[in-house]
Amino acid sequence: GLVENEDAAAAKTDAGKEAVLSAFDFSDAIWADAPVLENFYVGADKRPVDGASVKVRLLWDEDYLYIGYENFDNGIAD
Repeated sequence: GLVENEDAAAAKTDAGKEAVLSAFDFSDAIWADAPVLENFYVGADKRPVDGASVKVRLLWDEDYLYIGYENFDNGIAD
């Protein structure tokens, strides 16, 4: 089943495509107004993933939706 009532928000940017695509660090001012989405779960039971997390930020302009993400995994060597 689908998880209901989950929201995501994107921040509007006027930085332009080249500036957004070259801003790899989320501490960059381009990403400063983008809300951080962190509630990702295994299946519809909303169970967190053990040892792993993800942070997603969304930006948009008149032409594009930009998706930036960071993955964290404590068991990457496993």
